[in-house]
Amino acid sequence: MFLRKIRQKRTSEATGTEKVYESLQLVESCRTEAGPRQKLLLNLGPIPLEKEDYKAFTQELQARLTGQTQLLRKRRKDSLVSQLVNDAYERLMRKTAQPIQTGPEREMKRIDVNSQEISQCRSVGGEYVCHLFWKKLGLPEFLKSVNVSDANMALIEALVVGRLMAPGSERATREWLEKRSGLWDLLKLNDIPSLSSFYRAGDVLFSHKDKLETHLQAQETRLFDLKNTMVFYDLTNTYFEGRAEKNSKAKFGHSKEKRYDCKLVTLGLVVDEQGFAKHSQLFSGSESEGSTLKGMIEKLGIPQEKKAVTVVLDAGIATAKNLEWLKENGYGYIVCHRGKAPKNPNGTDIAPETIHSISETDTQIKVVRYEVEDDTYLKCRSEKRALKETGMRTQKETRFLAELTHLQSGLSIPRRTKSYTRVLEVLGRLKERYPSVSRLYEVTVVPEAAKEVTDPSLQATALQWTKKEAVYQEAIDSEGDYTLRTNRSEWGTSEIWNAYISLGRVETAFRNMKSHLGFRPIFHQCEERADAHLFMSVLAYHLLQAIEHTLRQRGDTRSWWTLRNTLATHQAYTLAYDELSDSQEWIKHHVRSTSLPDHDQKHIYSLLAVPHTPFKKRRISLKM
Repeated sequence: MFLRKIRQKRTSEATGTEKVYESLQLVESCRTEAGPRQKLLLNLGPIPLEKEDYKAFTQELQARLTGQTQLLRKRRKDSLVSQLVNDAYERLMRKTAQPIQTGPEREMKRIDVNSQEISQCRSVGGEYVCHLFWKKLGLPEFLKSVNVSDANMALIEALVVGRLMAPGSERATREWLEKRSGLWDLLKLNDIPSLSSFYRAGDVLFSHKDKLETHLQAQETRLFDLKNTMVFYDLTNTYFEGRAEKNSKAKFGHSKEKRYDCKLVTLGLVVDEQGFAKHSQLFSGSESEGSTLKGMIEKLGIPQEKKAVTVVLDAGIATAKNLEWLKENGYGYIVCHRGKAPKNPNGTDIAPETIHSISETDTQIKVVRYEVEDDTYLKCRSEKRALKETGMRTQKETRFLAELTHLQSGLSIPRRTKSYTRVLEVLGRLKERYPSVSRLYEVTVVPEAAKEVTDPSLQATALQWTKKEAVYQEAIDSEGDYTLRTNRSEWGTSEIWNAYISLGRVETAFRNMKSHLGFRPIFHQCEERADAHLFMSVLAYHLLQAIEHTLRQRGDTRSWWTLRNTLATHQAYTLAYDELSDSQEWIKHHVRSTSLPDHDQKHIYSLLAVPHTPFKKRRISLKM
């Protein structure tokens, strides 16, 4: 075998200029009926190899394949050549290894046991599960139906599975696929494409977003017998690294991660009562939560009678305008009431009803139920929530008072803040930082008596604060209290409360995306690439939810992250060994196979009803 350089001319569509691209091919000479010919073994691409190193490269690769010992003196460049040889060896295994045909009887061979070597160890267990559910959700058939090429189909699957196995950017996913994952054994990728190919595949995926979400909604409903009687809607946001000047959605806003120094983009997500995502949409980072509801609900395309569907919302989206729109269009709703709830027309002496959480039997909620016009109100009090809110208030109050004390003590210490105007500015920032506790105190800055307020040399002489007793007591009494509002008057109290608490499924989805599916941060500066990046996290969540739901139905409540760690030790590897043939010739075999799954891994595969072997053995054999 030897290396051959080829040159290709390509014309840029944007500039019209012609450019010459050079790449290397690995070829070998062979005899055919038409005479000697060169057989292409591998396209190596533009690898960084000088012409004087071509022979060393082919000799080392030939030695690796046939098991020969290199007797040449080591050179300074050999480390680079060895790395390129390893990459070429892996790619040859992907391209040329043939399945091993096994029969019912044992096959006896004579081998040199000291020649056995194991290399190319890659994780394959988690990738295998993701690959099977990718097919179970009908994604290959869908992508083929919208004319996505086979190459892009493989890259799209790699991008999405990469979010579940090693969350990160497209660049990180490519590196993971090339160096740490055995997914290429399942996808039968001969070569790892360029980084630009991954970006373009993401663009292709996002261009079919709406059709794909419609397909997944129908497929998940059929596979898991989903009822689709309730939908939960909420929003979250994430931040950009960089200025993101080319992205019209990148705006400054209220960051849920407190990254007020970065531009944001907002994701709206609708899920059902089982946690399956129904629809997603990206909004500007400064988008008002209440303005997004109508479009999201309309895009669901709910086929059954609308009155059978109940929409569950948090207080930020439950504006009076949105509730009126839901009423007019026949939807039921359960929301956390914004602002002060209307008074109970039956008076305040009604004994509260105690209800229990479906998922947490030790959670008790005291509820007073009453009707006002066409809506039902549930005034709820949770002791657990009260303890949580008390702890939050106490922490903020301690910090607020410590800051006030520090500011006050500085009025009598040299080189500390004393300017009246400056003290007012610092106090304003404190109130902005601690709005929930600053309203509980009356804070007064006392200026010098002999000077006008407009005098720039005016200094503060004292800082005084007093607790607003009535407001403070009201805040303490209301800790743990909240009010739910619904037009489902026919539902029971416990049913309404448990339906609202299920809104946490959306928050769980957001938490999974942000913590484990590569949702944040966004490094892309172009709007289309950022949209595609975020949609891949949503698509990865579809796979995650399908896997976890299937296992929950069979009694296994482990999260995907526990499953991924459990399956991580199921590895793919290449075994090389020497065989002495019947004609007394030594043959080098290279076998691609997988390790045996352990007991826990077999249990997971059995629950998912899949074979325990991710792929069949493949082999390359060469005479030494």
